[in-house]
Amino acid sequence: MRRVLLIVTLTLMLLALFPVRTAQTHAPSPEILCEHVVRAGESIFCIARAYGVDPYAIVRENGLLSPNLIYAGMSLHIPNVPAELPAGPICVRQCEGNATVTPIPEVLQCGECACAAEHRVIYGETLTSIAVSYGVNLWTLAGCNCIHNLNFVTAGEQLCIPSSE
Repeated sequence: MRRVLLIVTLTLMLLALFPVRTAQTHAPSPEILCEHVVRAGESIFCIARAYGVDPYAIVRENGLLSPNLIYAGMSLHIPNVPAELPAGPICVRQCEGNATVTPIPEVLQCGECACAAEHRVIYGETLTSIAVSYGVNLWTLAGCNCIHNLNFVTAGEQLCIPSSE
């Protein structure tokens, strides 16, 4: 009898340590504004600016592991999760949604600027550090030099530094 009582007590103690999981319900996805087909040179952030939505909501809605893992031809659901985003390039909208887009003044086309200076990239520099050192907008610097991936500049590359006006 003692042995049975001991086994029952130990079993109850173990059950108390490991709670029983119940079925979890996931929150329903937000309303989908439309489907956007990624074009060459587009990023999650420029797509989000086009529709005025949270870029991380696009990442979550589409099950992406990283906002950097998109490619031309990929189809993305654009959720209705309005957000205000910092200035930067805006992609072309492919459909009309409910979200309002805040216009960003002066978005440069690739290579469309006058150089105030030239800069040769040194190993270890980033586009952000170069923009800060010259006091220019990161997106303007990238647009001037036709850089689509802000995380990729190579040592020895010659950059056109636009005027900081």
